[in-house]
Order: sequence, then C-alpha cells, then structure tokens
Amino acid sequence: MKNSNQKSASETVCGIDNPEVASENSATSEVRDVLSQILREGAQKMLQTAIQQEVDEYLQNRAGIVGEDGRRLIIRNGSLPERELITGVGAIQLRQPRVRDKRPPEEREVFHSSILPKYLRKTKSIEELVPWLYLKGISTNDFPEALQSLLGKDAKGFSPTTITRLKSIWEGEYNEWSKRSLSDKRYVYMWADGILDGGRVRLREPRKGRTRKGRKKFAANWREPRLFIIYAVDENGRMADDFAPIIDGTLASCDRLFAMLQAYLVSIKITEASRVLFVADGAAWIWRRIPKLIAALDLKAEQVQELIDFWHAVEYLGKIADSKKLQGAKRKHWLTIQKRRLLNGEIGSVVIELETLLKGRKSKNQTTWLNYFRTHGLNHRRMDYAASRSQQLPIGSGAIESAVRRVINLRVKSNSTYWLRENAETMIRLRAWLKAGRAEELFKQTTYATIDLAA
Repeated sequence: MKNSNQKSASETVCGIDNPEVASENSATSEVRDVLSQILREGAQKMLQTAIQQEVDEYLQNRAGIVGEDGRRLIIRNGSLPERELITGVGAIQLRQPRVRDKRPPEEREVFHSSILPKYLRKTKSIEELVPWLYLKGISTNDFPEALQSLLGKDAKGFSPTTITRLKSIWEGEYNEWSKRSLSDKRYVYMWADGILDGGRVRLREPRKGRTRKGRKKFAANWREPRLFIIYAVDENGRMADDFAPIIDGTLASCDRLFAMLQAYLVSIKITEASRVLFVADGAAWIWRRIPKLIAALDLKAEQVQELIDFWHAVEYLGKIADSKKLQGAKRKHWLTIQKRRLLNGEIGSVVIELETLLKGRKSKNQTTWLNYFRTHGLNHRRMDYAASRSQQLPIGSGAIESAVRRVINLRVKSNSTYWLRENAETMIRLRAWLKAGRAEELFKQTTYATIDLAA
C-alpha cells in the first residue's frame, strides 16, 4: 500500500512540490528576466547614442553661427530631466540633451528631436497595442495588470482614467477619418448568386400536417443566399489597407439586397470616389438592377465601369469548346487564343470566332452562350478587361468567392443542419461582418441601425 505522504509519478511530475520542476521553472524565469534586462539595456544605450548624435549633428550644422567675439551662439546646455519611455521590451530611461540658442528672440531656432519628440512617453507599437487590447475585450480597470504582464512590472501610465481619455481621442480620430474625402479612392462591388458559387443554406420551413408523434412537419429545402462585397483598391489593384471591406448578404429578395447595397454606398459617400467598378457574373437579376442603382446614387457615367467576371467568361468559352468536341492540345490552344483576345480588349474578334465555330444549326445552350458574349461583350461593353487592367483594377471575382466559402460553406451550409430563416439570416450577416473585420461596427449598429441596414 502506498503511504499517504507519498505522491504518484504523475503527481510528482505535475505538482508544484516537485523540486526539479520548480527549480527548472525558476531557472527559466531567471533566464527570461536576464534576457529582458539585456534587451532593455541595449535599447537604452542605442537610443541614447542616437539622440546624442542627433544633437551633435544639429550643432555641427550651425557651427558657423558665431557672435562678435567669435564664439558659437548655438551650444549644448546640459540635459532635460530624465524621461521614462514605455517600449515593447519594457520601460527605459532616457535623457534629452538641451540646446541653447543665444541669438536675439526673432532669430532663434527651437531644436525638436525627431527621435524623441517632446511629449513622447510610449512607442508607436505600444500606442497600437492599447486600442487592440481594448477591442479584444480588456476592461478599463484591467489594463494596468494586462500591460504589466506583457511589458513588465515597470509599465506605467495606463490608469483607468488614462484609458478613458484615450477612448475619447480614438472616437474623435474615427469621426475625423469617417468624414475624409474619397476623391482619390476606387471602389469595387461584387455580387454572387449563392448557387453559382455553391453557397446554399438548408432551411427548416413548416408544411401542413403532423407526424405520427404529433410533431409539426417541416420541409428541409435548399435556399440560395446572395452576397456582395465592397472594397477599395490601391494604385496596384490590391485591397486598400485603410478601408475595411464591407461584406453582407441576405436570403430575402433581390430588391432587398440592392436596398442594403444602396444604403452602404450612401453611407460611405460613394459619389466622391474617383472610380466605381461593378463586377458580377452573367445573372440577369443583377444587371437589370444596376442602372437603377447608379441613377439612385447619382453617379456620373465617367465614374462607372461594369464588368463581367473574366473567369466566368472563360468558363463559357470552355463550354462552347466542349460542345464542339474540341479536345486535348487543340482545345487548350483555342482557349488560350480567346483568353488573350479578351484580355487585350478584342471582344469583337472573340464574337466573330464564336459565330464561325457555331455556324449552322445551334443547340439551345450554344445559342445562350453566344448571346452571352454578344450582349455583355458587344452591346454593354462589360468585357473591356484591357481598360480595367490598364487602370490596375480587378477583372475577376475571387474576393466574393472567398467570402461565399468563408461565410456560407464553412459554417452555414450542411446537409444535416436545418436553419430557421431568421437564424440563418442573422448567422450569415454576423459571419460576413466578422470576415470583413467590422464586428465592432456591427455591434454598434444594432443600437441605431437604419431600416435599410437592419437585419
């Protein structure tokens, strides 16, 4: 029988009474403390040296400014009181050399350090850390403890009063940012009819009658949510970092979706954008409503470009090739030529090639595919990919396809999950905003949402 004072192997290893583990933990902690101290001392020496060199260079550049007696008028004059700077490696102490200008007041210069500004108490990484912690749910009163755990016990200057003051500053900065001009921005809008991208939801819909056990019957029908994404692009055609994309969708009607879209566009002052690009597949319900949307937003013709998703057009080319039994290298060569023509803006040549390939009696599908290129390519100029590429604008809808996968397919779409319509609608919108990085705005919006934007 084991003595009650003895511990099992697992207790000995996991328990705090194990002298070897306790010693190892203590040693590890001491090593970390030593490393942190070395990093702080190294950072302090480097910064102090850089500050001193900055002052020396400033004085050297003004060494020729002398008085009647030949002595310099701009000189060192001791140091300012020692200042504590909170950095990512903890708190370090620095001294800023003082500069004295003995010239008349109207000629004097005031030295401003670019390395250590006058009122700097925290580095930029720490200033960005504080709002990030706040958005992650750290309460005002818990900030001192949280920051001491991250930055060390010397982290100061983050009292609840300070955090409250910072919140008011952030709110002012956000209000100023939200009113900024959009004249230099270019926006892209993409739609996806859920079925085209595999985005479907199975709804639990009531039907007449009851089961043998007396329960209400229901039908588990697949429904097609519709999504859209709004994002800004930079000069290289990539998503702009300073504008979080807007992703939203609904199981409701097409008109409902466009009402939501219009509300968003009005809220971001889309009329101030320099360029507006609408990208979608060939769904008729989308393109029938876009002219009305453009008119309602009062967008100018020169601001707007409509575009069929390039890869959707290529998919149709592939169907045409298959319908004419093009195979192997011949099929690949033919598709390569047509894709190159599309990218170069030669839609007329593509249509002529298709008419030649499909001459004679056509099947219903072949007629549909040919009319697709005639309507969108020739009549409405929605296949001018050369113009989009020259302006560094997208030509495909990869962004919305990614949104459909993340918002619908990975969470909402499931054979064994039957959603109530209102719950599915809520989940779709929540996941859309989370993917877009706008969860905070969604929570704020629930308190004063407009009818157009409310879920």
